[in-house]
Amino acid sequence: MADSATSVIATSPGSDQSEIGCKQDWMPDWLLSWAEDPDGDGVYVYTTKAIPPGYYEARVAINESWTLNYGANAAQNGANIGF
Repeated sequence: MADSATSVIATSPGSDQSEIGCKQDWMPDWLLSWAEDPDGDGVYVYTTKAIPPGYYEARVAINESWTLNYGANAAQNGANIGF
């Protein structure tokens, strides 16, 4: 359990979200793509086996909003990250 007042809520919204059960793609407030920092080292991880093979893009959104987001090379408001 976490909240945005005491924790960073980092989600990975992108073109893959509908594949993992989200209502639609590119939704920063859908927590099915929540990345976590289990060991507290500042490195957030999101893992799933639900995405079929293909090309997708995503970003990292902070606190369920696009207000603060990171793209390629950890650039704020940077380009989408392809995978």
